[in-house]
Amino acid sequence: MTTSIRIALALSLLLVACQDTSEERAAPRQAGAPGKATAALDPRTQYDLSRALNQVESVRDPDGVAIGYEKIRSAWLNRRYRWRVSVLEPLCRERDACNVLPFDRAGRDRKVVHGWMPRLVLDDTAFAAIQRACTGRSSCSIDMEGTLSDLVVDTEQPTSLEFRDVRIL
Repeated sequence: MTTSIRIALALSLLLVACQDTSEERAAPRQAGAPGKATAALDPRTQYDLSRALNQVESVRDPDGVAIGYEKIRSAWLNRRYRWRVSVLEPLCRERDACNVLPFDRAGRDRKVVHGWMPRLVLDDTAFAAIQRACTGRSSCSIDMEGTLSDLVVDTEQPTSLEFRDVRIL
């Protein structure tokens, strides 16, 4: 197969991967905090991102994978999302060092193979909300809203995500 055909195939797979076909939706949209403008929410979930990554990673051409990763990065970065995540106490003990699990590894999401744990950049209010929701529990689920401010999808580095302007719902 020629390189141009492989690239065309990779791009067409990427277009399919980036389409919003998820049946799993984030929680219904809610009004933002009084006096604070809320950017429009992108309805895609972590499951949509997982499916897009799986599609790109199924391409056997390294150039196609690199192109696919860049498409995912530009399609997802700097957008606001509402996701349900799990907080494990050892991973979120401090406001400046809080990572969460985007998938329910003990429940229905066992087939998810991605190991990324988004980092949350929290203000005092958001961190206090997590502490209130999770105090005394080794893990708990929270609904969070945040802007995806950093997304590393690369053939040389592990996938990583960072959310800013986080609000705990």
